[in-house]
Amino acid sequence: MTRFLLPGFSTLERMARRIRNLVNRGIYQRVADRLTEAEQQALLRLITREDAESFTAFNRIKEAPKSGLQSKIHFDHLDQDGHFC
Repeated sequence: MTRFLLPGFSTLERMARRIRNLVNRGIYQRVADRLTEAEQQALLRLITREDAESFTAFNRIKEAPKSGLQSKIHFDHLDQDGHFC
């Protein structure tokens, strides 16, 4: 019977973290290399806070909807049976 000595959990965890970082960096770099100048500027505007603002546009985009949102939706475009008019 052949016995194998496996690395410890913390060693495997470090290896996985390192590989994940390398892969993520490669994906990020490929995406960044394909962005046009206009797309780069649009992304930069998302994360840049204006002087008078408390939050960036990105912060506002990622906020969860407020409760009660459904009550503010208007259904004027539906008939009595719930079909689009």
